[in-house]
Amino acid sequence: MILTPQTNFKGFDLDLFLEENKNSDETTGLLIIFPTNRRMREFKKFLARSFPLVNVSVTTIRSLAMKLAMQIQGGYSIIPDELHDIFINEIINNILINKENTPPKPAKGVYRLIKNTISEFKENGTDQKAFLQKLNDLNPLFPDKAELLAEVWEKLDEKFRKEKLAEVGDVYIKLQTFREKIPVAFKEIFPEVNQIFMQNFFEITSPEAIMIAELATAVNNKIFLEFNYSDANPYLFEKIDKIVNLLLGEGFQRFRSKEESVEPPFHTHIREFLFNPNKKEKLNAGEIFDIQGNDLYHEVTLVVKEIKRLLIEDPSLQASEIGVLFQKISVFTPWVRAIFDSYGIPVNITDRYRTSDFPSVTALLDLLSIPEKSFSYDSVLRVLSFDFFRKRYGNPEHFKLACSNIGIGRDYTRLRKHLKRKISELEKELQNSYKKPKETIKKAEAEKEILVSALNMMEIIYNDIQPLLKPQTLEEFALAFKEFLISIGYFSHFADGRGGNALFNIRALSSFYKAALKLFEISAQHDEADIKTYPEHLEILREIAAETRFNLIEQPETGVMISTPNEVRGLKFKHLFICALNDGDFPTRYKPAIFKYDGVLDQIKKHSADERMLFYQAISTWMATPSSHLYLSNCKRSGDKENVQSYFKREVLALFETKKLEPAHYDNLIYNRREIWEKGEFEKVDNFSVEEIRDRKRDYEIQCNLNGDNTDSAFAGYISFDYEDDLGLGQRIIERINKFPFSATSLERYARCPYQFFVNDILNASSSGSPSEELDPILFGTILHQLLEAFHNKLKANRKHLAGSSEKELNGYLNDLIEIAKKPKSADESENSKDSNDSKNSKKLPDWQLEDFLETESFLAAEKILGIAGDPKKSILWKYLELESKENRPLTPDLFEENFNNLKLTGKTSDDRPKTYDINIMGKIDRIDTSEENGEYKIIDYKSGKNSYNQKDLDEGYLLQIPIYLLASVNGAVSSLKNPKEYLFPRIFSLKYKEGEFGTNDILLKVKKGSSESTYIETHRDAEEKWGEYITKTEDIIKNLVLGIYEGNFPLTDNSARGSKFCSFCTFQPICRVQAHRISKESTTQQTTH
Repeated sequence: MILTPQTNFKGFDLDLFLEENKNSDETTGLLIIFPTNRRMREFKKFLARSFPLVNVSVTTIRSLAMKLAMQIQGGYSIIPDELHDIFINEIINNILINKENTPPKPAKGVYRLIKNTISEFKENGTDQKAFLQKLNDLNPLFPDKAELLAEVWEKLDEKFRKEKLAEVGDVYIKLQTFREKIPVAFKEIFPEVNQIFMQNFFEITSPEAIMIAELATAVNNKIFLEFNYSDANPYLFEKIDKIVNLLLGEGFQRFRSKEESVEPPFHTHIREFLFNPNKKEKLNAGEIFDIQGNDLYHEVTLVVKEIKRLLIEDPSLQASEIGVLFQKISVFTPWVRAIFDSYGIPVNITDRYRTSDFPSVTALLDLLSIPEKSFSYDSVLRVLSFDFFRKRYGNPEHFKLACSNIGIGRDYTRLRKHLKRKISELEKELQNSYKKPKETIKKAEAEKEILVSALNMMEIIYNDIQPLLKPQTLEEFALAFKEFLISIGYFSHFADGRGGNALFNIRALSSFYKAALKLFEISAQHDEADIKTYPEHLEILREIAAETRFNLIEQPETGVMISTPNEVRGLKFKHLFICALNDGDFPTRYKPAIFKYDGVLDQIKKHSADERMLFYQAISTWMATPSSHLYLSNCKRSGDKENVQSYFKREVLALFETKKLEPAHYDNLIYNRREIWEKGEFEKVDNFSVEEIRDRKRDYEIQCNLNGDNTDSAFAGYISFDYEDDLGLGQRIIERINKFPFSATSLERYARCPYQFFVNDILNASSSGSPSEELDPILFGTILHQLLEAFHNKLKANRKHLAGSSEKELNGYLNDLIEIAKKPKSADESENSKDSNDSKNSKKLPDWQLEDFLETESFLAAEKILGIAGDPKKSILWKYLELESKENRPLTPDLFEENFNNLKLTGKTSDDRPKTYDINIMGKIDRIDTSEENGEYKIIDYKSGKNSYNQKDLDEGYLLQIPIYLLASVNGAVSSLKNPKEYLFPRIFSLKYKEGEFGTNDILLKVKKGSSESTYIETHRDAEEKWGEYITKTEDIIKNLVLGIYEGNFPLTDNSARGSKFCSFCTFQPICRVQAHRISKESTTQQTTH
């Protein structure tokens, strides 16, 4: 339909007009107005290719409105959308703060809803004064929000006037107010234009209709509005009936357009009968297909496969001739981009992107957040994960290792101080290193290098950011921010970017930077002398990043266009896919607005009309020619929710003959490399190495334990080597057995997970872990062990013991323990001690001060030792003294942290490993209590956890510590244990500060009495007999484990409880495939090793 006030209208043919003027470079006097920038750009390209000499003016309706308003009454600028959002947030927050009873802060969505509602009112011709007059008539659903909106609107207009800013809605209000000035303003802007053609319009607003009516005056009624409309179908066009009637009231008339007379039957039928209950029989109007996926991923995958089929079958088809539409593309962008990329199909997604979604902005904000987060190690590592900052500042692993080394993970001043002190200590150590082994010197040099690197890294970061940290005005901060970015070369880095994301990063950074400078400029003018702190400036930058959005410059010829109905108005696609046609997605569900215009039902009706028009805009972009295809897709479910097929889709299916594309339709072809892997149909592929793909698939199945016995594969952890070789992994494995003793911990590690042993003990890999000022269990246990060792050595030197001690004596012992804890002896003090007994029995304590921990995150751990809330009797030390004083056995604590390293066993051999070898075992026993009278002794193992000892794990070989200690003592490997006759029950002493768990537990093993009954052993003789069995069994377990190592068997643990028992605290999880590794029905790994 054409709307024009020209009474003798004979039609307007744009193609004919261009043809007639193709050889003239003089002005044609024609202005063409388009609904969108995208459609205008497409027309410009068409004009450049087909009619390069034709001189016509082009614009969009919104651009024209802004030019006219500026011409009529200028002196303002249009506010960027992101600054608009920030102004709204600021105004609302100030209003809420100033209320007597401060209401709760609205959700983020309410801010945007208020902004959009104000903009909608303005763009439809309602100013703030008119709104206030109608407020009582509007009957708001939420009175408090209606009042808030009115107040926000007033403050916003006031701020705009003060800052000489305006939003698009203000432009429309201005045109409506000064409509009589529009013709003169238009002729001033376009003096040579004498006719106007408005192409591809589906809808316009009331102010735009008024502007069009006034433009008619400027060009003597030679204005022609091509409007996609039919008064025969009010069920579809009810939304724009009012606008059409407005223009008819302004003297416009309706005429049939040229396009209507030649358009395909599909478009005529859809215009007349879409959503119309009075339908005709189904029309066969071309190739229309119905696609239904199981879920969104499956739906989009089917769409992508169909697109790939179209491109393959029609070599002349360009990807840009295909359109894929979603009602809300931003919801689906990550899915869509990933799936299209995986199938090798280029896309042009016309979505608006937030700057805070791109590394160029997020990494910058992370860097600026480091001071706010007290230089915490995780905040620094986050920044150093970004390539640019890693090159500028240094190796993140160095910083992580340095923090672990000094045990401090935050606070610039403390980190710097302790790093410098540690570096100084290492320098002194290296100056006196002439007598030390080369390996020790090399290790110290490497440690110093890492610490120096971490220190330099911190200082460079601090010096870069330092000019921003002081309190300053917005203008001063803006200047410092600009100089900071230039000085570190941030802009130039992204300007030189390469790869798929380079354009996104530079656009995100430039959009963010421009928005920041604009906001600082406006705010500085308003609050010239207002000084803000660094956190306040940083929060402004974060808000800008979250609110600033940008569009990439389109390259429509480069790929399939993925967009929304609003963005493609006026475009035409040979093949069109309208996706996510589920109720709730398209059409979207109605949500109550702030106001109830004419009642809830009318709001729902308005929402439904909006959605129907969007769908009509979408489906109208299909060419509907005999060779073109239309696809309507939806999915059966979203997550756990069953979807209902959109009634939009049902409408089209009821109007036209359609074909259903089943998923099986795509089963006979392979569409990307992943499908080769999944289907295993290698014979269908000619351009890939089939042997390579098969090998990779086999390796994957072996690694994941999917195909049974894998003992011949290194991918499964079984390493073949000749034990005579002196190179490679074989040498490392042999050296591990022959040169280095095994500890109980290392043997347990192999028993629990051979792969973990391989990484830790053969490859000597390690994880630096997460630096923390909290006391980890190992350090906590070490401190307690050394405290108790020093204390008992002092008792032993003075020939005292705790058993039977009085309250007074215990108080004295508690003071001694606290003194030791607060002032541990250094090496020099131990060596120079005047007391020979003290000197002989004292060992060097580490360089820690428990009182230092009281000022860190470890204060609770320190208080558990020194006393909760400063009360020494609420401490582990007091509980320990109390318990030991009640001990009535004739045993005396005698040996502490007792080392043994000469326990030897003869290793097992096999057909693969016939050569004999010894197994050397070393260890350190926490404490041995002895009796001088009868030679009895008790091995005691301190634990910072529970004092239980699972006998099943003992039987499986997962708990070897106590059995190995007993084995060492029986075999005479504990040199300080003189003439032992009979060991008693080994004991676990839990030092865990928790009621019911602190205390001792003798390991009483179960023995069977009869065929079905189990009871605990009660006598020493039975205990010795039972532990004798375990000592023998332990020898056999150790030999089997070491043979497994010698044979190169390092598979992942196959224990069914590995997730909870072995993997939870493993530091090698990032390089382990345990999540993909299936557990065998029979745990073959443990059976073969034990």
